[in-house]
Amino acid sequence: QYYDGSKKDIQFTNVRVELTTVVEALLADPARKFSEVEMAFFKMWYEEQTDEMRDKVKGLIKSGQLEILNAGWSMHDEATPIYEDMIENMMYGQ
Repeated sequence: QYYDGSKKDIQFTNVRVELTTVVEALLADPARKFSEVEMAFFKMWYEEQTDEMRDKVKGLIKSGQLEILNAGWSMHDEATPIYEDMIENMMYGQ
């Protein structure tokens, strides 16, 4: 629900809209940059895109406007109970 905003009673967010808006803003202004860290959400969004949009995203990555940082499946935080969980998360995402 975090991805598509379907549970607004819990948290008002919509990663799908966020990524679409960010890519549109990057395409409109080459001076802008954005860093993405959660591959699970990016993968979901990317798989919904047309081939044309995928090519544009690849161009943004190639130009350095869109950076893939960390590349974990999701962003771990201090709540991760075991160090091995952090490593596994990173390996799965990459």
